[in-house]
Amino acid sequence: MPSGWTSRRSHLDTRAARRNPSSRTGADHPHTLRTRHNVANTYRLSGHPSDAVALLAATLADAEQTLGEDHPFIDTIREGLALAADASTAHTRP
Repeated sequence: MPSGWTSRRSHLDTRAARRNPSSRTGADHPHTLRTRHNVANTYRLSGHPSDAVALLAATLADAEQTLGEDHPFIDTIREGLALAADASTAHTRP
């Protein structure tokens, strides 16, 4: 097996998850919610904070409905949303 094959496959798997993270587990599955959170953080860190804000806001709404508002992961999503919103504001300032 070529050495680059594993990294190529990983890249393709990441692209597929980004297109449709709910394809295997369902839109409200905790793993899907975690994947959406991770993709949003990647958006933020790669200079696309407005995309991160949109994805995290939708993920937060779905997670609150699925996990309940007092679940610890809700706080994690809220923190990520605050960071993305701050980055988005800083990104749009002149």
